[in-house]
Amino acid sequence: MSNSSVSQNVNGAIAAVTTASGSHATISVDHSTVAQNGLGLNANGAGSTVRFGSSTVSGNTQAFKILSGGTLTTYGDNQVSGGTLTTYGDNQVSDNGSLGSTPTSSPPS
Repeated sequence: MSNSSVSQNVNGAIAAVTTASGSHATISVDHSTVAQNGLGLNANGAGSTVRFGSSTVSGNTQAFKILSGGTLTTYGDNQVSGGTLTTYGDNQVSDNGSLGSTPTSSPPS
């Protein structure tokens, strides 16, 4: 997903979900906005991956959720600030109800 906006969803906005053993689901979010959702980015299940870069995650009830062996990866340095703004490389994460799970920092390939 690139140059897009996902907003005002009651439950989750973007989710990679796997249920069967050995299955894979990967979503890449680039230059996009995820705002005003119940849950911003969700990686649920072994083999599920959400990657995001150059994006804004803001105003969600919960920014990130990682369940059952899922992977949430951001590009750049993984830095968490003490205020309302958190930056993961070139992503801007602000004003979410809670951060939830912390993404793994990974340089772009």
